[in-house]
Parts: sequence; C-alpha cells; structure tokens
Amino acid sequence: MSSPTVELLLLTGRGAVDTAVAGMTLGIIDYLNKLADVTELLAKLAAARQRKWEQEERQCLAEARMLVRRSGNM
Repeated sequence: MSSPTVELLLLTGRGAVDTAVAGMTLGIIDYLNKLADVTELLAKLAAARQRKWEQEERQCLAEARMLVRRSGNM
C-alpha cells in the first residue's frame, strides 16, 4: 500500500531478507541496516528527494498540458 507522494526508507536493526521484502511490498523505496554508513544514508535520501522533485515536475507538466488542451477546445 504505497503512496505516490511519500518516499519511505526502511532503517532497521534486523538484517534479514524477509524484512526487506516485506517492506518493499508495503512501498518502502529502499532498505538500510542501522549500521549503514552515514554517507550511504545521505545518498539514498538525496536520491529519494530527486525522485520526488522529478515526480512533481512530471505532474506539473501533465497539468499544464491538460490546461492547454482545454483552452484550445473553447
């Protein structure tokens, strides 16, 4: 059950594959063990932020196209 507007990163102390798989099926975008390097965590957060910006840009462009089409049909 994922939300298109929220990116979730699972940070867990359990390094089990079943935990990662369960999280991914619930919409988790990535999985890190609590012992992960801070640099790796920051990189994953930056990637999530970039995906969010790109998603918002695509949505704005789609809305703009729809408005242009509507104005042409008047």
